[in-house]
Amino acid sequence: MRSVQILSKPIAQNYVLFFIVGLILELAFLSPIVFKGENAYIRYHEVLDQKISRLKAMKDLDLLLSWNPNEVVETVHGGTLRGHMVSNLYVDTWLNSIFSSITSYLISFSLVHILAYIGMFVLLKTYIIKGETWIYTSIALVFSFTGFFEVYGITVAGLPLVLYAVLNLQHGKRLLLSYLILGFFPFYSLLSLMGVFLSGFLGLYIVVLWYMTKSVNLKLVKGWGILICSYLLNNYQLLYLQYVRKPFIPHRTEFRIPEESFTGVMNNTREVFFDLIPHIGNRPVWIVVMVFFGIIIGTAVKHEKVKFLYALLFCNIVLSFTYAFYFWEGLVSLKESITFLRIFQWNRVVFFSQLIWYISFAYTLVIVKDLLKPINWAIWVVPFSIIYQGAYNLRSNPEFNHNISALYSSKPQGASIGKFYAEQQFKRIKGLIEKKFPGESNMSMVGLGIFPTVLHYNGIKALDGYSTLYDLEYKKQFRKIISKELEKNNGLKRYYDDWGSRCYLYSSEIGREMKKTMQGPKQLKSIRNLDISIDQLRSMECKYIVSAVEIKNSETLGVNLVSDFQDKSSAWHIWLYRIP
Repeated sequence: MRSVQILSKPIAQNYVLFFIVGLILELAFLSPIVFKGENAYIRYHEVLDQKISRLKAMKDLDLLLSWNPNEVVETVHGGTLRGHMVSNLYVDTWLNSIFSSITSYLISFSLVHILAYIGMFVLLKTYIIKGETWIYTSIALVFSFTGFFEVYGITVAGLPLVLYAVLNLQHGKRLLLSYLILGFFPFYSLLSLMGVFLSGFLGLYIVVLWYMTKSVNLKLVKGWGILICSYLLNNYQLLYLQYVRKPFIPHRTEFRIPEESFTGVMNNTREVFFDLIPHIGNRPVWIVVMVFFGIIIGTAVKHEKVKFLYALLFCNIVLSFTYAFYFWEGLVSLKESITFLRIFQWNRVVFFSQLIWYISFAYTLVIVKDLLKPINWAIWVVPFSIIYQGAYNLRSNPEFNHNISALYSSKPQGASIGKFYAEQQFKRIKGLIEKKFPGESNMSMVGLGIFPTVLHYNGIKALDGYSTLYDLEYKKQFRKIISKELEKNNGLKRYYDDWGSRCYLYSSEIGREMKKTMQGPKQLKSIRNLDISIDQLRSMECKYIVSAVEIKNSETLGVNLVSDFQDKSSAWHIWLYRIP
């Protein structure tokens, strides 16, 4: 009995038609988020609680496109050097210079996913599974549904496009396009998360090819040079501050990495291998199952593509082990003696894993399709696998899932972009301050139970903030404010002392989870015993505490309640306290 033909041959070979259909589905995937605008629900981690407000703070001070790394962004983290923030040449920076902060984010979000789709499509079509049009289109679409951290740009989402360019140069094809891709990628990806590793691996690849072919591929060398120069250009401000200007001591020098036994390292290796890490995106749950299945049946019949599966599987095992090995207790003394190993997280090489899993998925589906083709019903394993992983990616994608849920729920989880930043409410707050205490609306403030980025976004000069690179001395000064609260909670103490990138006005009663103070049925509305140093706040020229909870012991603490503010368009009930 002949096998089922899922698609007729003429249609199946029309890759342009498939690409367009896939692009339409991609736009449908993006539409629930993009069209909601400021009413869209997006992730808090590193987006609402950092990226959007930082770009807006620079724009408000006319520093967004500044070439001077020594300029100070006063509203962020007690004053942050321009060179320690996102480059003025970065794609997001230019988007924010043209559009509003929220519109810029939504455009960038769309670009990340569209480029993920295009990159995977051309990579698979050209070099991995030629001729299997509906398979590589579907895999590209599924890959684009991944919950990428938009804050990282195309650091992960753009890797298929980069690999496509590298293979083009290796084969001497599409040279101009490939050089443009390698020149563009550094301006939309992060040096610390990808640039260092990508440049290193590409250099190693060139050496391996030279050893195997006994000749140097000058086209690849040129592409490598373009990649490195573009990263150096995009990060010139940071490199200037670090290596030319009088260096400062970053808070990262006192990082204390959690220590794991070798058994713990192996357990974490297994966990990362199967689940990845959240920063990379959704887990490849069904992909892992299918890859092992493909290896078993491919090995049994000696399929020509099974050797690639073994190689890719080995790569992911090595990457997973490298990530876990970073935390091994046996490296503690080495990290203590070599500052670079403590500051630079070399285990981020694991960011390549998502790309490797999807290439493995592509090879697997070709093997399965070839071997199960004679079995009439079994051929449906391939579309089932694609649909299952695609559905899982959609369900696990926080932006897509939350915005779809909001359409069917009168009480959606979390807060929309507009409610989170609460512009109207903060206009009232600043207006009241100016009316009662003229000239004080520009003085420094600090947030309690509220993300400091809300203050940054609304043009308030805030002492607190979230930064991956700031002065160690500032961290120590700020700690004097919250030292007694940290002593009440060992978890908070370790979180601040051993890491400290989130330099917040912590309360032991609130803990680390700021979302519990948002307006809603489970809102934490008050705390009873806040023990912070008002004298230290004064010494740092702080005049107001913007609190998302009522401070019951405010009189004992020595601060005066000015007023409280509620607004239906805000996620916060704000109590404003003045430091006399």
